[in-house]
Parts: sequence; C-alpha cells; structure tokens
Amino acid sequence: MAQLAAQAQQAVSPTSSRPVQGAGGRVGIQMDPTSDLAPWSPSGPDVWDRKKAAHLLRRAGFGGNLEEFDTLVTLGMDRVVDLLLSPSPQGLREYGTVVLPNGEVLNLTYGLNARRAYWLWEATNGAYPLREKLALFWHDHFSVGFENVQSAATLTKHINIFRRLGLGSFTDILIEVTRDPAMLYWLDNYLNGNRGLVNENYGRELLELYMLGVTGGYTQTDVVQASRCLTGWSLNGLDSFFYNQPTHLAGIKTVLGVVINNSNVGNAGMQDVFDLIEAILNYQNGGRHVAAEYIVTKIWEYFVAPAPYAALVTELANRWHGLKYDVRGLMSIILRSTYFHTSSYRKLVKSPMEFAVGAVRGTRASLLRYSALAAFVQNMGLPLLAYTNPSGVDEGPAWIDSSTMINRANLANDIIRFSGSTVGATFDAFREINRYGLMNTSATVVVDHYLALLVDGDVPAAVRTALIDFMNRVDAGPVPFTFTTAKVNEKVRGLVHLILSLPEYQMA
Repeated sequence: MAQLAAQAQQAVSPTSSRPVQGAGGRVGIQMDPTSDLAPWSPSGPDVWDRKKAAHLLRRAGFGGNLEEFDTLVTLGMDRVVDLLLSPSPQGLREYGTVVLPNGEVLNLTYGLNARRAYWLWEATNGAYPLREKLALFWHDHFSVGFENVQSAATLTKHINIFRRLGLGSFTDILIEVTRDPAMLYWLDNYLNGNRGLVNENYGRELLELYMLGVTGGYTQTDVVQASRCLTGWSLNGLDSFFYNQPTHLAGIKTVLGVVINNSNVGNAGMQDVFDLIEAILNYQNGGRHVAAEYIVTKIWEYFVAPAPYAALVTELANRWHGLKYDVRGLMSIILRSTYFHTSSYRKLVKSPMEFAVGAVRGTRASLLRYSALAAFVQNMGLPLLAYTNPSGVDEGPAWIDSSTMINRANLANDIIRFSGSTVGATFDAFREINRYGLMNTSATVVVDHYLALLVDGDVPAAVRTALIDFMNRVDAGPVPFTFTTAKVNEKVRGLVHLILSLPEYQMA
C-alpha cells in the first residue's frame, strides 16, 4: 500500500520544468497561460480519439464504457463539451419514497444512506455527469454534515442547490448557500444577532474557506464586520429560511475597505449580505482578484491537475472575473483548454465516488442495491452528507491508504462476483467478448481489450504480461485460456477485478 501511495503522490506532483510530453504526444511550454488556456485543436498525431474522450468523461463525470467513448469521438470535442455544459435544474427528491428502475426502494425518511444511494444512482445512470461532479465539488467546498444539521431532507436540499446552480453564477451559489437551512444550522448563523450578539462562525468561514482562503488578506475586523452584515439571516423551524429583521444589527459596516450602509426598515437590511458578497468577490490585493484566484485554483486542482502555476491562476481568474463569475464559462475554458487535453492525463487520484461509479459504469454491471454501494463509498473515506468540519476532506493521495485500498479492492470484487454480491451486481462476463468479436481469439486479445476499456491500455509492459499469464494459468501451472462458459466466467471476472485494483485504475 505504501508503494501505491508513493506512486499516486508521484503522479500528481506538479511539474517544475518543461518541456513536458503530455497525452497525445504534445510538448508543452511551461509558464505560458495563453498557450495552456487556448482551445485545444487536433494536430499531427495529437487527435481527438477514444483515449481523450475517456479522459474528458472521467474528469467531467465518472467515466464510461467503450460505446460511450466512441460516440464522443464521433461527436467531436467541442460538441461533447457543449453537451456536458447543458443546464439541468432538476433536483433530487427531498421527501417520501423513491423506487429506482432497478426495483430498489429507498425510503428517504430514515437516515442518510437512502439519500446517498439515490444520489449515486443519479450519478451512475443520469444524463448530466458534469452536474453531478460539480455538485460533489461544491458539496465538499461548502461542506455540511448530519451531526449538526439532524435533518436528512435539509441535507438533500443543500445538494440540490449545487445540482440546480452548480454551473450557474458563483454569486447566486453564495447567496443560496448563505440562506440554505443546512448551512444556517451547521455554522450557527441562525443565532447570529440574537440578543444583539454577533456569532462569527459563518462570517469567518465565508471569508476563510468559501471565498478568499486562509491567506486571503482579510483581518479579524473584517470577520466581525462581515458577521454583522449576516445578522438576521435565520431559520423558520429547521427547513426554511427566515429573515429575522429585529435581530439584524443596523449601522455602517466596513469589510475589506468597502463601506456597507443600508436602511434597516422592513427587509432592507438584507441588502447588507448582497453587498458583502459583492465586496468580497471584487476584493483585490496587489492587483489580483483574490476570490477568483482562490476558487479557480480549487476547481483546477479538482478537474485538471494539482498545483497550477501562478501565472495560469492569475490569467484564469481574470477571465472568470470578466465573465462575472459564471461557472459554465469557467468550465468551458478549462474543458476545452490545451493544457487539459495534453498535460493533465492521469494527474488526479479518483475519489471514492469516482472509483465506485466509474467501476459500475465501466463494467456495465447492473446493481440491485445502491444502498450497499453507498456504504462502500462511506467506508472508502467519503462522508457524503456527513462532513464533520467545514473544511471538507483532504483529496488526492490522501484517498490512498491500506484501509481504503482494501475497501476499493473489495468493491471491485463485489461488482464482478458470479454470486453473493453485496451490491447485488450482475456483471456479464460475456458481454464484451460477444459484442466486440473476441470469442476464440486469445488471452492476449481479451487482456488488451479490457485494459483499453478500463485504463486506456496505459499500464507497464510487465503488468500486461502478468495479466496475460493470469489468463493462461491455473493452480497446477500454465494452461492456455479457452472460451468455455466456465473459463470466461472465472478468468474474465478475475481479470476485471485485477485491473480495477491496479494503481493505474485509481488515477483519473
């Protein structure tokens, strides 16, 4: 496990010098944001192919299968990005019972696991993968948890903000999160202003974690003044926002050098929060748009590669500020960029949700129990709907340790099992064999097919040789693989399990 963690760390370490050869053979020029952010276009051997399509679908979603990759190749990169950026206002059901098309009944009234399972179903089978991926990103960025909120429906409403608005205006996202019952309860802003007292919890995290970062240049005075702006934004019960005007602290507030002074008649004091968010979004330090740089760095590290260089961050932040913080516009630049398509290949470690959903989609296994899949995701270290602190979780190589890797291998085995699967998986070992005409070819052909399907064929020669040897061996020694029902069920299932457990499969 230590060796695997070291491999993951090496893969995601930032490149300190160029030229660097990326996917497709491109040699990039370091510290040139204009070139790196320019729209990629095929040239020479660097073409839009199955490998690039798979890379895009892993990053802007949760992976796919060969038919999907081939369809994306036919559509072309620009059209695919357009489709990924398509808006979808649909949210997850917040109350009642959901009957999934696979027959699983999820009672949303009891506990969180049914709600996690419902979201995993949508991520696996829905038509808007980038919506789900961004919802997962924003959920970690604005992390809330059940222990404080104590209402599963409220947490689903929280996720629905990001499913509806995740590709929209960052300003709108901030406003909706600020009035979100889960957040109001999680960071105690529903108490802010009671008895004339200031509660700094949400005001501090708004500056520190959600908009500017720990080194964003704000002061304790800014925290206090921001928190005063936020007084009165409270709860009516547990599930709905309520502006409690008598608890709003009127008067002049100054945040990051911007004077905020609104009437406190009726609901006019609510304008303090809108002005506060605008002041933070427009705050500059040394000519840099601090909020824009902080957020684009997090988005780049989540969707592209770790540790973007400073000039790229500044250029991308300036463009995003010019787009008035439109997330769709930002993602369009990123997903079409030359850097994304040539220099970010296999630079990220898959999160538990990426691993789980990607494995189901890649193998085309059908599941009967998404509630069991949700439990696997939790055990692999992703606390969906149950964060324990506002800073989210550590990503990247932090996902890889002895415990989480055992759980990943166990899930891989559970998906391909012939019987007794915890998740109720039905994996057809003959599907790829029959669909792609592999019957009566050879173990080598079968291995190469599944390597292409699951890891773009990108493994060391020694690993490929070992997998071929596995196909052609039994306990007693070498026995050439044959395409009998028993052999296909035994060896193809074992082959897929081994590939899903490889270090290469853990990388996105």
